[in-house]
Amino acid sequence: METLTIKLAGSEYKIQPLTVGQLQDLHIGVARGVPQDVEEGVKQFWSKNIDMIAIALELEHPEITREVLSKMRLGSVKAVNETVSKILVFAGLNEPRKSLRELRAQVKALQEEIKQREEENAALLGEESPAA
Repeated sequence: METLTIKLAGSEYKIQPLTVGQLQDLHIGVARGVPQDVEEGVKQFWSKNIDMIAIALELEHPEITREVLSKMRLGSVKAVNETVSKILVFAGLNEPRKSLRELRAQVKALQEEIKQREEENAALLGEESPAA
C-alpha cells in the first residue's frame, strides 16, 4: 500500500493509508466555508491547516497533536500549504499540482491540436488553411 512522508520542522513523518474516519474528517475540513470577516478567515485558515496535518498524523504519530503542531517551526505559509496539499492529494481530495513545465507542454499540445483541426476543417470546406 502507498504511504506518504511529510517533513515538519526538519523531521520526516510517514503516513499510512488513511482510515475512513480520517478521510471523513479531512473532507469535512475541505468543505468548511470561509467566514466573511477577514480576521476570522485567517484564524480558520490556520486552524484548518493544523487540523488537517494532525488528522493525517494521528494514528502513526499520536504525539504530534494540534498543540504540538502549533508550536513547531514549520518555516512559512507556503511550507504549510504544501504539506496540507500533499495530504489532500494522498487522501484523494485534491488532484496533484502540475509543474509549470508540464502545464506548458499541455498548452503546446492543445495549440497543435487546434491548428491541426483548423487545417482539417479548412480542407473539408475547400478553403485555405488559416494563417498561423
